[in-house]
Amino acid sequence: MAATLLAEDACELQGVPVLRDVTTMTTLLASLGASVSQQEPAGALRIESGLVQTIQGAL
Repeated sequence: MAATLLAEDACELQGVPVLRDVTTMTTLLASLGASVSQQEPAGALRIESGLVQTIQGAL
């Protein structure tokens, strides 16, 4: 899911399990400005990260 931040186009992920880690990552991506939506069939996510302008890392 983190790699979708590097993509210019929307990414569709299939077979995503229902886990707390996925929910946490969805929240994190949304806080960075990405759009995350669930798609049919169940277990599919569409992530659009084109809205993310700047990513800064800190140590």
